[in-house]
Parts: sequence; C-alpha cells; structure tokens
Amino acid sequence: MKTIKLNQNIEVSRIIQGAMNFSRNSFTPKEVMEMMVHRIDHGVTTFDTAQIYGSGDNEVILGEALQLNPSLKKQTQWISKTGIILKKDQHSIAHYDTRAKSIITSCEESLEKLGLDYLDVFLIHREDPLIGHEEVASALDECFNRGYIKSYGVSNFDPHKFDALQHFTKQPLVTNQIEFSINCFEHIDNGNFDFLQKHHIHPLIWSPLAQGRVFISQDPEYQALKNILESLALKYNTTSAAIALSFIMHHPIQAIPIIGTTQNQRFESLLESMNIKLEHEDWYRIYTAHPQRRLR
Repeated sequence: MKTIKLNQNIEVSRIIQGAMNFSRNSFTPKEVMEMMVHRIDHGVTTFDTAQIYGSGDNEVILGEALQLNPSLKKQTQWISKTGIILKKDQHSIAHYDTRAKSIITSCEESLEKLGLDYLDVFLIHREDPLIGHEEVASALDECFNRGYIKSYGVSNFDPHKFDALQHFTKQPLVTNQIEFSINCFEHIDNGNFDFLQKHHIHPLIWSPLAQGRVFISQDPEYQALKNILESLALKYNTTSAAIALSFIMHHPIQAIPIIGTTQNQRFESLLESMNIKLEHEDWYRIYTAHPQRRLR
C-alpha cells in the first residue's frame, strides 16, 4: 500500500478507512477489531472518526475494539474531528462550538474514549460562523504542545477560512477534509484545489463514492455518466466504483479518499482503484459526462 505524507512526521495510507459506520448497533467490539485487522492486512492503516459519530458512541466502540488487541495501536494512524455539538434534549439545538475550552476538552475526551496516547491528526469539523481564528489556533497549539496530537487541520473549510486560521497557528494546517467525487465538484469550482496545491497540501476526501447515489440512480440525467463508468470498468477490467475512486486519485493534488464500507469483499474490490492507471482522456470522459459539467 502506498502512503502519502501530510507533513514530515505524519504519513497516512493512500486510502483511509472511515470509521463512521462502525456502530454498536451493527457490530460488536470484537467484530470492529476484526475489521481493523482486515484493513491493516490489506495495507490500510489510517482510520478516520469524529466526536459526533454515532452520537458520541463511535469512538467508544473503537476504543473497546483496540483494547481487545492493543498491538493495533502501534500499527495505525488515527484522525478525529471536533466542533459540532449535537442536540442534547428538547430545550437545546445542534450548533458549533470552536471555543478553546470546547476544543481542548473534546480532544481529551476522544483520547480517553479511543484509549490512545495521541491523535495523529485532529481536525476542526466544520466552518463555524462564530469562529475566532486566533482562539481556535491557540487551542490547537495547546493540544499539540500537551502531546495530545501530532498535527492538526480542518474539514469543510473554504480557502479564505483555511488561510485565516493558518495565519494564527504556530504549526501548518496539514489537510482539509472535503467532499469530492464524480458527483461533487464544489472544491474544484471554489478554488480550494488550487489553493491547496499552492501550499502542497493533500486533502482528505469524504463521500468519495457519493454514497453510491450515481450507481443506483434511475434519473435519466445520470445515465450518460453511468454508461461511461460501466464502459471504463470493462476497459480496465474492474468495477464502476473502482473507476470512480481512481477518478479522485488521478488528480495531481493527490487527494486521499476515505471509504466507509464495512463489507470486507467490497473493501477489497475498491482497493483495485490504486492499480488503475486512468488515461488522461478517460478522466475527462467521466468529468464531462456529469450533467452539470462542461469545459469552459
């Protein structure tokens, strides 16, 4: 499995396993631990979670899984995110909280739940309209100085907000976790890809397969895109999903997809994407087959 360096000290697997679906409602800690072992055996050693996943329970079951096999801690890299506060009762509302105390407390809680000494990457989950960039930077630097985290970054930030926070942090932001797929081009259109390339930053990509929407859609407007994916799957002797994933990894920015499947067989089939050398024109065949895309 290839790896990508986010900075001189942090290296992640070329594909990351998203842990959001590792739910107590569906799996036991033992089953989660076995999935971790399966991913590691196939070279995927980096796992992505967040404070709010599973309404806060996700990191608990992941920690219980690691307790069953503590040796996995030395074989893996862990990413978590903070800043979203879920509705707690009928009198509260969901909101964002990127005040310093909330960030530091959240980091401590994630470490306790996961049973880890540190997080490899710690991200601010969303653009907070009440963000105080200097305060957020101070909190992230405090977590870094205490040894809670090895690096930090953001998720779903536009280039201006990324740059504003970067102005105040003492360490470089190592990544921006954003959405990109055959069905989502927001961060190409808003200049984020250009900004990140300028600063030699590799984005982490959530929902890289658009949650399968294109593959199962019966909407006539997506038929051309589905046909292209199917024809390329035949050409490269693989699946449409692997082609869609290779579309992401073909971009010079070296985006790192986070895949969320909990099915071992599907996971293995998606790894075929790393062996696909997508031809330049084939990338554009996919891009221009989308009903909302055209070359300017």
